[in-house]
Amino acid sequence: EGTEQREWSLRADGTLGDEQDSPGERSFMVLGAGLGRSRSSDADPPTQLAWTSEPLTETLDAVGDFEVELHAAATATDTA
Repeated sequence: EGTEQREWSLRADGTLGDEQDSPGERSFMVLGAGLGRSRSSDADPPTQLAWTSEPLTETLDAVGDFEVELHAAATATDTA
């Protein structure tokens, strides 16, 4: 058994895949402390982003250096 390098892609649909996907985007809402909102409504976008993969079919050992390249943009002023 050897080792192999694998690259994973964070996809716009919230999945994590091992093949490059078309560029896309995801959005989330940051509720700053000064906005006076105790909680978001059902119509608001999510307050965090997460990506999931298909269930692994075998044990996966992740070793070595890890690198993430993530491009992000904000459309609001700093509300913290």
